[in-house]
Amino acid sequence: MIFEEDKKEKKNEELLIGLCECYHLLNDFKDKKELYSITVPCLLKAAFIKEESEETQKEAEISLMALCNVAYLMNLDKEIYLEEIKEIITYHQKHRNMSRLAYQLSWNFLINRFYADRSMESVVMNELHFLREAERELEELSHYVDWKKKENEKTAKEPTASEMIKKWHSNLFDFFSGSDIEEKDYGSLISFLVRLYRLANECRKDICSTGIGVFERMSGRADVNIEGLMKSGVVDLILKEVCQSTLEDSISYNCLKLFLNLSGRLNEKEDNETEETERKATKRKMFDKIEEEGYEDIVTSFSVVLPFFNKHFLIVISECFEDYFVNV
Repeated sequence: MIFEEDKKEKKNEELLIGLCECYHLLNDFKDKKELYSITVPCLLKAAFIKEESEETQKEAEISLMALCNVAYLMNLDKEIYLEEIKEIITYHQKHRNMSRLAYQLSWNFLINRFYADRSMESVVMNELHFLREAERELEELSHYVDWKKKENEKTAKEPTASEMIKKWHSNLFDFFSGSDIEEKDYGSLISFLVRLYRLANECRKDICSTGIGVFERMSGRADVNIEGLMKSGVVDLILKEVCQSTLEDSISYNCLKLFLNLSGRLNEKEDNETEETERKATKRKMFDKIEEEGYEDIVTSFSVVLPFFNKHFLIVISECFEDYFVNV
């Protein structure tokens, strides 16, 4: 039906958009690549709104949601989407014309392209300034959450602020998972994420769960400075979490993965003499901190659940306790 409608001299644009949305929202990821030259430009056109009516906002959300269903490993031809998605994002940055959900989805679509096309990383970082925008969105959203009250009810019309925070955490998780490009300074973002985590820690463990996943992804990256993670409070925050008697599985799992990442990086010698000296100094600081907290006994107490984690989570983690320890 999509092919037939696209071939018509006088296309029914509304019908074509609806067909493209249905195709991407309902498919089983067995994508037909030959359809992309029709569906992707069509959905991007529908998503690029300049009016701010409720109807156009909803249409943009649905179109972008459909686009985000394009398999992330599928290599799309840049000519059919890049300029359009950049225009959607930059126009919103100037005019704030889209809903928060539509804006988050536009980033989600673009970040998903990393896995098949590494050139997208530079676009996201250097042209569209993703990390700056993510921090700004999260900070604005944080003002709309009552941090002293559990938020169980969802609004009928749009996601709550807390749900949008989790969606931006998901964007950051995907960015730090799929990007190879190196950034010199994540300090501002990390410090804000720590403050956000502490706000959520009492009543909003669902936000903590997604936030700690972002910290775990960061901890495994060579361009994220371990000393910076310590100074910003990430390590203290994680140590405090693992000391609790009851934790959600996903939080426990990501805490252990984070320390596994840090231990692996700190135990790996550097070729450069200056960097090796810095590594040893950071390693000593980390050793002193975790020894003070009785960290080794805490990790050993997870012996029963490690096989469970490896059965139920996508990425298997080590069941050898020494891999989690920093020794000097």
